[in-house]
Amino acid sequence: MQRLVCPILLGFFTLSACEIPTGFQNGSGRILDDTLNITIVREETPGFLYPLMRHDIHFVGHLDVPGFIDQYAYDSQDVGFGVILDYSSGYMPDRGAKFRYRAIEWSHVLLEAGHSVDYAFSASSPFAKSLVRASRVQVRVVNDGPLPAPNSEQLTGPENSHSRPVFTRDGQWIYYQGWDSDNRIHSVNRIPAHGGIPETIFETAGNMGGFTLTHGDSVLTYVEQHREAKSQLVQYHLDTATEKII
Repeated sequence: MQRLVCPILLGFFTLSACEIPTGFQNGSGRILDDTLNITIVREETPGFLYPLMRHDIHFVGHLDVPGFIDQYAYDSQDVGFGVILDYSSGYMPDRGAKFRYRAIEWSHVLLEAGHSVDYAFSASSPFAKSLVRASRVQVRVVNDGPLPAPNSEQLTGPENSHSRPVFTRDGQWIYYQGWDSDNRIHSVNRIPAHGGIPETIFETAGNMGGFTLTHGDSVLTYVEQHREAKSQLVQYHLDTATEKII
């Protein structure tokens, strides 16, 4: 990735570097924003153990040259949250053609309604100079009236990143992948499908590329990659708690 440093300073908030794909050089055109609307909402979601912070990003813009927009970036240090949104809008031969983008992301650093949050947004194109905007928005609440009936249940908290849930064939357990960013540890865990205490099956310092359950849910197969080694396929036998590299 080639880095484009965005030197924007707003109070104590500094926009982090924006990334653009290798080989994409900024052209002589401009990206113009017709509409940029950022809302941050504290969702008191029924059935969830903790509220969630929803970031709603709505952008409408255009180029003053033919081309396309290939990437958006959003960052908010107040909530420890940033995302690079790779995106291809398709080539527009007419200058002034509208580009529309909508993204909804969630973070878990909780702020009360009314708290002011600094944010930054950028859009990049190989045909134009990057558009960078930095501003501030107040946290809103999602509902002013009665909350709807819950249609889901949160099984684990937001303290760590959890992903790739897999049900066992009997439907009694959910296996899922965990990521501890403080200690840089990946793990596979499980929790009863109807709620309960989660268990850690194993941990690894290598990168994990997902996993599958096979052999009657007794073997867990995953791809592991260490920084100085090639990827390897590993089978973890749940009955004996032993690993085998395939």
